Amino acid sequence: MSNDKTGKPLKQENSERDAEIRDRNYFRKLSLFDDTVIAGAEMIGTSYDVFGKYCNVGSCMNSLFDERKINASEDNFKKVTILGKTVKVPYYVDCYSVGDLKYTNASGDSIESYQNSISSKSRIKGNYVFFSASLRVDFSTDSLTAFENAFSRIQYTYDLYILKSSAEALKEFLKESVKTALDKADTEEDMNDLFDTWGSHFLSGVVMGGCAQYSSSTDKYTSNLTNSLDVVAAASFAGFIGLSVRTENSFKGDIKKFRSTSNIKTHAIGGDLSRFDPFGGATSAEQPSAEEIAAAKKAFEDWKASVPNAPELVNFTDSNPLTGIWELCSDRTQKAKLKKHFETVWAPAESAKRRIHVDYIDEIIIGIGNCSSPPEGYIGLKSTKDESLNSKGNICLFMHKAKYDPNIDNKDCITELKFITVKDKNPEGDWVKIPQNIYSSPDRCLYLCYLPAKYSAEKAIKDIKLLCNNNSPSIILPYGYNNVLDERGVRSDSSEDTDYHYLIYSAGWK
Repeated sequence: MSNDKTGKPLKQENSERDAEIRDRNYFRKLSLFDDTVIAGAEMIGTSYDVFGKYCNVGSCMNSLFDERKINASEDNFKKVTILGKTVKVPYYVDCYSVGDLKYTNASGDSIESYQNSISSKSRIKGNYVFFSASLRVDFSTDSLTAFENAFSRIQYTYDLYILKSSAEALKEFLKESVKTALDKADTEEDMNDLFDTWGSHFLSGVVMGGCAQYSSSTDKYTSNLTNSLDVVAAASFAGFIGLSVRTENSFKGDIKKFRSTSNIKTHAIGGDLSRFDPFGGATSAEQPSAEEIAAAKKAFEDWKASVPNAPELVNFTDSNPLTGIWELCSDRTQKAKLKKHFETVWAPAESAKRRIHVDYIDEIIIGIGNCSSPPEGYIGLKSTKDESLNSKGNICLFMHKAKYDPNIDNKDCITELKFITVKDKNPEGDWVKIPQNIYSSPDRCLYLCYLPAKYSAEKAIKDIKLLCNNNSPSIILPYGYNNVLDERGVRSDSSEDTDYHYLIYSAGWK
């Protein structure tokens, strides 16, 4: 299979898969449970990095409970029959057979809205950016920091069974070291160390089975989809695994445009992936043939049939999948204290530290030349009609973008733009006036000014666009964009011909 935008094979990264197998096998071995115990039981009561990967064994931290106490007596286990096999289950764990194929989707028209979509699945209250590490698994780094991208992740999970428990049921087997750390955490440093070492939450509800994921970062400006991104992404995914897809011409066209303007990654968990690929489907941007659809469907079904022999962690339960570690405290006052510290101090700090930032504009220059040949490191601004800021005078705007790095003092950003229409007038305060007149005629003046400031994700300008319209000043702004106005509060036309050219920008979290 190929990624139609890059032409590279559409396949799961071996390194990711190898790492998951290593983590899963190591974690199982570390748990002290043998193969007679149901797969996944070792995860219940395990602390989980809620800012790590979404529902991934690689984000399991430490078992909070002493399996030696559990293994000490067969009375601590019950026997259940799942998938035709009789297995042991710790008595503090409830086990339910499912056997459903479930579809879930997370999407957003920016990396921030996508992160919020993913975070909501934790069922943890609060405005935090959970599972940030999943973004680098699902998407390339360049895709994540590009302002023009929208994001979608489609997931089909074959849910085999559910494992659930609660803090009360687990307290009996709590490790003494964890109990001591919980009860004695007093200062802010103590509580930070507690969450850093043992995690803020533990797994209390997991779904075991297999899943196939289809992640896409799509250029929302060039894709020009008729239907919504999440609907088209789901249809494209369905075509890959041989499910039925809407056939009207507009929908076929959307799928073709989606695949040609997207970077796509596929990822599968569970089952026999050495023999079966759930993504055995279409290889081109065109609608798959009947033969390709049939082959894809068979590949998906073959993989699905192998999942019961190798179930893995694939999802959180719909209710209470993660429980705050403070629920294990024996003292109510201490429980409330730890919960408050998580909500007001530790979680906001971790959320800010792990948040992914879109590239931002830190420099703007205006010059005479070809926008297609910008200075090294700069981007030439063109309209959708391939026109420059002022085509008559061959006047071009070039912008430079910086990447945010949480470990350094980042470069200043640009927070506002405005025009000045008087040659000898200078802006007040910290505003910088670019000396190049945008108009070629000496009788008219138009100067672009910008306001630099210390980097702030809420204020930094992420993108500048040039809107062009023939013979009419009436132009509707894209969502999240602002007009660049002059000192009179009027938007200025940067063109000197019959077309209207308006400069717009977008700043902050959009």
